[in-house]
Amino acid sequence: MLFVAVFLPMVTFVSCSEELLEDLKKLAIELALKEVLGENATENLNTLFGWQKDNEQLDKIETNISFGSSGNISAPASFDLSAKFPPIGNQGQYGTCVAWAVAYNLKTYLDGLDRNLTTAQLADKANQSSPKDLFWAIPAAQKGKDCNGTGFESAMDVAVSRGIAPLSVVPYTELGNCASSPLSNWNTEAAKYKLDNYRQIGDKYGIDINETKGYLAQGRPVVIGAKLGDNFMSAKDATVLKSDTYGYTGQHAYHAMILCGYDDAKQAFRVVNSWGTTWGDKGYIWVDYNFFKKEFCFAAFVASNKKNTPDNDGDNNVDNDKVKSGFDVVAWELQDKVSTDTEFNPNNSQLKRALKYNVFNSGTSDIPASKDWNILYVLYNAYDAKDYKILIYDYYSDDKGALGDDGELATGPGIASNWYNHINVKSKQSAAQALYGGVNDRFNYDYNMPATINGEYYLVIIADGYDVIKEADETNNYY
Repeated sequence: MLFVAVFLPMVTFVSCSEELLEDLKKLAIELALKEVLGENATENLNTLFGWQKDNEQLDKIETNISFGSSGNISAPASFDLSAKFPPIGNQGQYGTCVAWAVAYNLKTYLDGLDRNLTTAQLADKANQSSPKDLFWAIPAAQKGKDCNGTGFESAMDVAVSRGIAPLSVVPYTELGNCASSPLSNWNTEAAKYKLDNYRQIGDKYGIDINETKGYLAQGRPVVIGAKLGDNFMSAKDATVLKSDTYGYTGQHAYHAMILCGYDDAKQAFRVVNSWGTTWGDKGYIWVDYNFFKKEFCFAAFVASNKKNTPDNDGDNNVDNDKVKSGFDVVAWELQDKVSTDTEFNPNNSQLKRALKYNVFNSGTSDIPASKDWNILYVLYNAYDAKDYKILIYDYYSDDKGALGDDGELATGPGIASNWYNHINVKSKQSAAQALYGGVNDRFNYDYNMPATINGEYYLVIIADGYDVIKEADETNNYY
């Protein structure tokens, strides 16, 4: 029998202190950051962020209509809008993430959708919105020194009032300290590319997962403000982020990004970042639904582009170059004023209203009555979108009457009127034309405004309010 003896030098093992363990954890995270973001990633950590959450007045930002994009509507099990985004960008060593989320990702997406741009065209800087132009255009008092952060309200307000110039006009180079003002030709170009509006989603109780999925399923990306932790920072694959710690990043690592999709199989949202393709899953990351709601996301927004009229030639039909493939219902016109009908409004009451509106089918496909879709006229609270009332419910269906019939419904969700129309709406035709036969026809309703309304409210026409018709562009359903 052979015995083998192995002699080891004496080694003394000591227990690690909590302080040493924390230092080792930070070192590991620092090495991971350098691996995925480069050697300079940790020199000025704050430049990787840039959302000034503490300066944001979220309670004063108007909220979006929630019922038409929420869990009331069945969303598919997964949805991915990433093919309609520009390539993953990189903000570099600047705290400009808000501008990257709003300009480069959101505005480029919306413009591309309006113009039916291909993936190849979206990679062209002429078709991308410039984050530098947006960040420079934000007033100095509303952003940090040396390009160090801003808020969503500041960025969105500039995008609405001024617009954002293309990246081909204002490249993301030579940012300096971001204290300079945009050049005059930048302003001229930016005026061509404005947002029409932006709205906050969620409420005082936080982000609703089904509501957020509903927006994405309607083709509406969601810009978010998030709190970043150690696991997020060092992400380098497609692993779903389910929890995080904040030993390295600290308690003020707030960052702007945008959601491009979700997957129920993963129970996660797909997030587009602006740290280049070496970070995360080639620039993306999956974030678990529950973690997203409880600890990750602190603000969320949707926005819409300025809509050009689909009838530039004035013939009351959709122009050929505005027609989109498949179905596309467009809320086109809206007038609401005090009724001048002396029989309906003998005392000239402000609550006796006259409504005039129309909705057009700008898709290539006819919309049959069997689709059972609707037009809603809605009153909703500017600062609490869950406080709303459906004033008029206009139902398009073959459930009642014969083709061409219309009439009052005995019951419905409208508190002022409920109506049905048994009609098919042809491509390039308006719903009013389909019912009445003339290209100049419009819908007209006299109705009573609720006397209990007190505060700031919006009146809006929503085409396909319950999202029955699946369209390539859902952002033009509102007027």
